Amino acid sequence: MTAAEIEALEVVPEDEFDWVRCWRFEELLRAGYDEDDATEVAFHLDIDLHYAANLVRRGCPSSTAAKIVL
Repeated sequence: MTAAEIEALEVVPEDEFDWVRCWRFEELLRAGYDEDDATEVAFHLDIDLHYAANLVRRGCPSSTAAKIVL
């Protein structure tokens, strides 16, 4: 994850994809991901968000879940 990608989550989204990434990031945090893993997964729009969130909700550590879905 680059510094620019992390900063992108901290600014007001400019387009629809940015809004989707921010929403995914928030959902992943709610599911139990740590910030770094949530940021990485949120930027990959091809990853099934529900699958990724359920891994952590069912007890998989955040870092392991991120490796599985990436």
